[in-house]
Amino acid sequence: MTNETTPDTVTGGEAKTKGLSEATWAVVLAKPLAYGMTFTIINLVLRNGFRVPFILSMTASCTLAMIFAYWVPPKPRVSFLSYSAAMVLAGVSLFFAFALPWELRQFMPIQLAAALPVTVLSLPVRYALLKLIPEARRVSLTKWLLASFIFAVLLSCEAAFLFEAR
Repeated sequence: MTNETTPDTVTGGEAKTKGLSEATWAVVLAKPLAYGMTFTIINLVLRNGFRVPFILSMTASCTLAMIFAYWVPPKPRVSFLSYSAAMVLAGVSLFFAFALPWELRQFMPIQLAAALPVTVLSLPVRYALLKLIPEARRVSLTKWLLASFIFAVLLSCEAAFLFEAR
């Protein structure tokens, strides 16, 4: 977005600014930057310091960084306890979505082994998002499951590619 000005017909000057101001951009960029830095630091400590397995360190780092991001402005309108519970639920779902295909691949095709956990575990993530963002109720359950299935298919294609490469 660019900062375009429109002429003010009342005072003859330029009164309104379209787009985001520099202060707004700073707030918009603060949360992702804080999240990224926190995620990187936690992941490095877990992987190099404690020798935590890759999948577990990634999901734990992601979850802890999301919980830390609560305190970076703008803060969500929900309590810290609700936010933390939702982030832990999303982190656990993320862990199982990444870990289950490795275990299920011996019983079924890898595409199904990757798509099944993502589709099923998208329901707790939807519940967590509904708690955090009440406006998300506009997205129906069928649309959510369809989007989850599409994501699962994309993930299963990635998984099939990774297993063929080994």
